[in-house]
Amino acid sequence: IGVLALGGADVSGNHNIAIGSNAADSMTSGASNIAMGVNALGANTTGTCNVAIGFNAVSTAGASAIADNVGIGQSALGGAALTGSSNIGIGKNTADALTSGACNIAIGETAYGAATTGCYNTAIGYNSIGTGVTTGEMNVAMGVSSLAAVIGGNCNVAIGRSAMSAATTGCHNV
Repeated sequence: IGVLALGGADVSGNHNIAIGSNAADSMTSGASNIAMGVNALGANTTGTCNVAIGFNAVSTAGASAIADNVGIGQSALGGAALTGSSNIGIGKNTADALTSGACNIAIGETAYGAATTGCYNTAIGYNSIGTGVTTGEMNVAMGVSSLAAVIGGNCNVAIGRSAMSAATTGCHNV
């Protein structure tokens, strides 16, 4: 439903839903995807089981077979050529730089915003793990700007407003 929704390419996929202008408009053989909003899931061609709700949500997903991503909110999981799978982004600009990262959870505006390839990270709160991490793994940040500047740390836990917000590297910190 909508101008060019599921309509920009020859679609041979099954069980896809697209609502909104250009929603899932590049889909070719993807299956079981849901796209709601202008440009939602816009560049995805062969992905499966993705949910994109909101303007530009999961909109730059690459031609690779991304799977099991959930992006809810304006540009959630939507700013970079996403090839990773099993990511969750809820909120405006969450995980919007993510490319090949997998199994990440970002909730809150700009949460996990600079990350590109990290895996198994959890960022909850405005700007948590927001401006630094690009490759870190297994970090947990809960609270506004918690772990905001960490670049490549692994296995860190920060809970509370601005907790460990100045840390740029390090591992196994609580």
